[in-house]
Amino acid sequence: MIKIIFVGGIFKNMYLDNDCASFRVSREELDEAYAKMTGQELDDLRQAAQNIRAFARAQLGCLSELEKLTIIPGS
Repeated sequence: MIKIIFVGGIFKNMYLDNDCASFRVSREELDEAYAKMTGQELDDLRQAAQNIRAFARAQLGCLSELEKLTIIPGS
């Protein structure tokens, strides 16, 4: 089934426009979307971005080096 999904592109065709050449958003598209947003929506997005950055920094602080880890080939 996974092969069918990858080869046939079932989900690609379900969720993306068939003529989608790129996932990049042009400056014009970005400016157009930005112009349609209210001040409150922009403030909310800025706050969300700030929260995401703060969470990512805190999460990164929880990571530590793995010490004394031995990888045994084939296991």
